[in-house]
Amino acid sequence: MAGGLGVISAFAMACLFWVIHIPAMLFMDGNVEGFEQLSAIERFLFPILATLVLIVITYFLAPSSQKVGVTFVIERLNNHQANLPILNAVVQFITASVCLVGGLSVGKEGPAVHIGATFGSFLARITKLPMIHVETLIACGIASAVSAGFQTPLAGVLFALEVILLEYRLHYILPVVLSSVVASIVSKCLLGDLDVFSFTNVALPEFSLNVYLTCLILALAIVVLTVSFFRIQKMSWSFGKLHFAIRFAFIGVLTAVLGALFPETLGAGYDSLSLLINGESLVTPLLIILLLKLLLTGVSVGLGAPGGMIGPTFLIGGLCGVQIALWMDTGIAPEVAIPLFALIGMSAMMAASFQAPLTALVAIIEMTHRSEIMLPAMLVIGVSCLIIRILFRQQSIFVERLHFTGIETQISSATRFLRQHSVQSISLPVIQLDRYMSFERIQDLSSSVVDYIVLKQLDGQMGILHRNQLLHAFECLERGPQPWLIDQGDCISLDVLNMVSFDVIPTVDVPDSLEAMLKWFNKHRFDQVLVQLPATDRLELVEKSKLYHSFLSR
Repeated sequence: MAGGLGVISAFAMACLFWVIHIPAMLFMDGNVEGFEQLSAIERFLFPILATLVLIVITYFLAPSSQKVGVTFVIERLNNHQANLPILNAVVQFITASVCLVGGLSVGKEGPAVHIGATFGSFLARITKLPMIHVETLIACGIASAVSAGFQTPLAGVLFALEVILLEYRLHYILPVVLSSVVASIVSKCLLGDLDVFSFTNVALPEFSLNVYLTCLILALAIVVLTVSFFRIQKMSWSFGKLHFAIRFAFIGVLTAVLGALFPETLGAGYDSLSLLINGESLVTPLLIILLLKLLLTGVSVGLGAPGGMIGPTFLIGGLCGVQIALWMDTGIAPEVAIPLFALIGMSAMMAASFQAPLTALVAIIEMTHRSEIMLPAMLVIGVSCLIIRILFRQQSIFVERLHFTGIETQISSATRFLRQHSVQSISLPVIQLDRYMSFERIQDLSSSVVDYIVLKQLDGQMGILHRNQLLHAFECLERGPQPWLIDQGDCISLDVLNMVSFDVIPTVDVPDSLEAMLKWFNKHRFDQVLVQLPATDRLELVEKSKLYHSFLSR
């Protein structure tokens, strides 16, 4: 099942890749980042037309279908039993494609996460898996989508666990790794190698005092950019109640104006960073592109553009690394220092923005196939993440976004325990009897280890009683014939329904977790319930007292 999710997610990401390359083939010689080739008028029209299409699409959607992205996935995972509607994923695919084609300053990893998570949620629902396996499949879908989109299988695994699920659990690891590897292999078969950057000059320098000082300066610069990125988005969130047409129109106009004047601000901007890494220069000063990209991405994502922000954070961090390398006397050759600090800046900006140090470090190593940066990158990532977390008390931007809307992202340990355990962990077996039973069958109950007996009554309801009650009534035969003895011609049977009094008990399909079972008990006035195990005729008993004991013990 995990491998199948990898294949499906890889095909979905390949489709997204092909869709956004169609306009590039028509207008930019196949280069999706080739906005510099367009005239100023064309650069102005691309974002305007894209946002107009977004407004038209959104106009015909219900408000519930407009919710997309990583924050929506985290919200549904924590508060809605991980139920991700298919329609929202379709909307995410279409609207993200429009944004990417139109040159808006967003990335494709947000759509990748949403689409992959939806595949996992849908597969878990149709197979009626318990909640713990639902989370595993969603993690598989997320990891495989990220892996297919960037061909970074290990980073996909870490992203699912570190950024979305916010925890590491051993039972997640094997299926998530399998789906991620399969997705990466299928993506390479469909799209070939996705070499976003070419880092041929990266080398590990001798760690002189100048290199350490440059790393610390870069860490402080990343902190400033990360805090600014968050503040820009937070200010934009305040306008979230405005009509979507106003918000999208503002994004379109801002992107169009900046794109017409500074073409490097359009799209993901990876081509600009690649030029700098290869020793070439930009038409627009580097610092201006860095600040404009920070502003444009923060405003676009903050106002609700349906795209991701991991790709743009890579670019912002990389541009920052290049700028610091140009400003500082590193003591090493520029052709080595520029790609080295660009890589470090990319990983540090992602790590600080999403509080995901391992994901960022592994992602940049897998994307560039260069491991030389590991030690200095760990230094910059560690310093920047600590300052962001301790001094500014800032969590992942995804988490901060949910907190801004009043949604809690951390669930209690008790709720986590109930959600990750199935009803079978506390359910009790029962003996199902027919109404008319033989003497031998009743006598066999005395040696049974099952305490409860269930009988279908005349009105179709289920009745339950303790085994000892039936055995006690059976002992009445020692005092003589009883009215519940029935002559059936060839044998004498016992009418169990008239032999003892059964308590009525409801029957429900087995819930997907103890949390769902607890909600059922809180809603209905019963102390016991029978659950119908899937794909069998077997019933088991769940007692309210035992469930509450499990909850309170946490």
